[in-house]
Amino acid sequence: MTNNICIDDFLADDSIQNKERRIIIVLESPHVNEFEIGGNPIPAIGATGYALENKFSEIFDNYLKSKDSDIRFDDGYYHVFIMNAIEYQCSLGFSTSRYRDIVFKSLWEQNEIIDSFSSRLSKYNPIITISLCTKGNKTNFKKIALDSFDYCKDKKLTMRNMVINEIVSNSDLNQEHKIIRGCHPSSWNRRKAFRKFQKI
Repeated sequence: MTNNICIDDFLADDSIQNKERRIIIVLESPHVNEFEIGGNPIPAIGATGYALENKFSEIFDNYLKSKDSDIRFDDGYYHVFIMNAIEYQCSLGFSTSRYRDIVFKSLWEQNEIIDSFSSRLSKYNPIITISLCTKGNKTNFKKIALDSFDYCKDKKLTMRNMVINEIVSNSDLNQEHKIIRGCHPSSWNRRKAFRKFQKI
């Protein structure tokens, strides 16, 4: 996970062809640590970035070797990028248990937010999309869902599933496109069971 560059800058390079093979890691929204006063936004900094830097390759390799995987790689280079489903900081700079879930849900109901996510995903044209979005705070999100007639009957509703549903609906990106899901990287050090990927 070196030679970091913004994916939009990468694609703006005229020497980059659409045939470049890309793996996209999707997180839900920027964390408070990704913004510094007077500095530049840094993606996946803090515990999330540390986990991705130190654990992602191992977890991904274990998945590729598992019976669940149907991915076959050709020799060559694959570019790995991180993108946020929502580009705004849903936590509003506070603890994620306070505002993040309700802000995420409220924004996700806006067509322009989903359209932005779908458009960016199509533009990046990945061969593999890995959703590592958090489920959200279980208690808070259940209350939020019950307060909305749109979601009150969906007991499986989570932030993770909301994003995955949109990725799946975009699964015609190309014939090779594979979709994988996993737990949020910040949880990987809590339990070994969280350090695995699954096919969708």
